[in-house]
Amino acid sequence: MMRLIIPIIIVVASFGLFVSYTNPMFKSLKSLRASFAAYDEALSNSKKLLDIRNELTDKYNSLLPEDRRKLETLLPDNIDNIRFILDIEEIARPYGMRPRDVDFDPNTEENTKKQTPQTTSGQIAAQTKSYGEFELNFSVIGTYQEFLGFVGDLEKNLRLVDVISVSFSSVENTLTPLSNEYKFNVTVKTYWLK
Repeated sequence: MMRLIIPIIIVVASFGLFVSYTNPMFKSLKSLRASFAAYDEALSNSKKLLDIRNELTDKYNSLLPEDRRKLETLLPDNIDNIRFILDIEEIARPYGMRPRDVDFDPNTEENTKKQTPQTTSGQIAAQTKSYGEFELNFSVIGTYQEFLGFVGDLEKNLRLVDVISVSFSSVENTLTPLSNEYKFNVTVKTYWLK
């Protein structure tokens, strides 16, 4: 009988040891392996991103200084609204036009920086934009052909500009009552990298 009790005690003790110590350790080990796999994947992704960053940095550094300037003009890293207005004035000058009634929101940059994605339950947060937008309203006076030339040059300008809206009205001129000049109200939008 004694011979039978000792093996039963050993089996019960082994089962108790398994339930109280070995099984929780095994589950903990499985959890650690899953975490290790996630960290390993994150490390692998960070190495890929580092390689991509280095490759892009090398490409940027290989650009000629003139090409870098053009790239920074196309999509600058700050808003510089005064420079933008002066650029529009420079584009309008050959057509005898001058931007008037210039209007913009001076808080555009602050408002864009403060935008944060809003989520409700069940929605995925929209990614914040990596660029900012600047909207400018102005008017110019000239003939329809001059305005077409101005818009064409604005389109060919190196800085990225979207014409949002155009409206026009006739201009009464006391010197020539049947003038073919119009007042064009223009809204444009430009962008910059944050």
